[in-house]
Amino acid sequence: MGVGLDADTEYLRRSSIPSGGAGTLSDGGFTNFFVGVWLYRPSSGNSYGLTGDGGIIHLQAGAREMVIGFDNNFGAGTAADPNLRILFNSGGGTGADQDFTSANFLDEWVYYFILDNSTDGQIAGYIRLSDLNTAVTITRTNDNAGSQYINTLTFGNNGGSAVAMGWYAYARAVYGTGLTVTDALAYAASDVQDAGDWGFWPIADSADTGDDSGNGRDLTFNGTLSDEDSPDLGGGPAPTPTFAWIVA
Repeated sequence: MGVGLDADTEYLRRSSIPSGGAGTLSDGGFTNFFVGVWLYRPSSGNSYGLTGDGGIIHLQAGAREMVIGFDNNFGAGTAADPNLRILFNSGGGTGADQDFTSANFLDEWVYYFILDNSTDGQIAGYIRLSDLNTAVTITRTNDNAGSQYINTLTFGNNGGSAVAMGWYAYARAVYGTGLTVTDALAYAASDVQDAGDWGFWPIADSADTGDDSGNGRDLTFNGTLSDEDSPDLGGGPAPTPTFAWIVA
């Protein structure tokens, strides 16, 4: 099962994450972390207003943010019009606000993720359920400021005012060094917690805010969420993937 969000005030959130020390999710400059979630965006009932500027994963540090979601360049139209984008650095920088090509997916499950490691820098991407061995990614050198930590993690919304309408399931966050696209592919294929999870939220229904990682980092749900389906991942642990990945 999963949960459905269909209003701009609805979101799934973990807040009050410390900037270093016990319970931290990233190091300074938005480094050394992974966050991912499955999303199904139905065409029925969807609209430009429930898509444009909507965030799928939103990471906030005070006034700074990172977000994978949709732009609002068209200003009007349908849910199929906005571009999937990644904003790596809200303060600017060479990697800010980049678009994925032909990646506005409707009526299918897609896994979206953001990660950082010291070798590659920052990576955002997606993995379609129809091809769990392939991640399409955008990578850039991290130029975020060292004072920027993930203090608030939000799924399904751009900070709380712009929803990315759809069904959300199997959200995961990991803190650590050396996290790569190989890890993203493994996490996407798994519907159970991993020993290294900072937080793992099955989001089985609109009452399931619990963290299955054992760390007690439950989510807060805002709004009147609906109970929906979830992707069929086989019910087991993450496999060791064989994959090809594409740099967009």
